[in-house]
Amino acid sequence: MRCLSIRFADHAALKLLALIPVLLIFAWFTARRTRGIIHASISPKISDFLLRSLSARKRKIKIALQCLSVMFFVLALARPQSGEGKQRPRARA
Repeated sequence: MRCLSIRFADHAALKLLALIPVLLIFAWFTARRTRGIIHASISPKISDFLLRSLSARKRKIKIALQCLSVMFFVLALARPQSGEGKQRPRARA
């Protein structure tokens, strides 16, 4: 049974995966700040009407898809390589 090994040509690119939690925190902060600005600048009756049309589920799906796209982009930058390296042994002189 063969074992498929996966290695990455650029290990430094994998450090960019740390951006995903930063993106999640940024999205949470932005959504909270935007909601606060709307409540502060518009009357409560109108702001409730406007915010009712926003879907929290769609927003969460959008954020999840953005994080997945960043993850796949970083993995592509790391250049995954798989397979077996077949090399002939050199004769010693």
